[in-house]
Amino acid sequence: MFTREGRKNHEERQESPKLEGSFYDFVSEDYQLESSFPADRSVVRKLTKYVGQGGGVSISFDQKHLGERIQYDPDSDTLTIQGIPPNLREQLKRDTNLAPENTNEDDPQSPPF
Repeated sequence: MFTREGRKNHEERQESPKLEGSFYDFVSEDYQLESSFPADRSVVRKLTKYVGQGGGVSISFDQKHLGERIQYDPDSDTLTIQGIPPNLREQLKRDTNLAPENTNEDDPQSPPF
């Protein structure tokens, strides 16, 4: 608890500093920028991402991988991915081993599904 005098001192310390102008005033200043400028293609390429989903499939990748790790064939409408992420590889290996055509139904060690 503060005394009346203590509360007054506490409130004086808690006041925010008074700033001149506003953020809008700051950004509205004339910086004499060109109306356009050339984009650095290598930087834009790093920032571009391909994203798509539908039919239970979702995929996204950076543009830098197109033509390198990811190949697109417009004739067959396919993507070929080389060097899949390790966590996806492990999931695929695990689930491929559980697929019904790869399990031995007579083996009591086989999972029941």
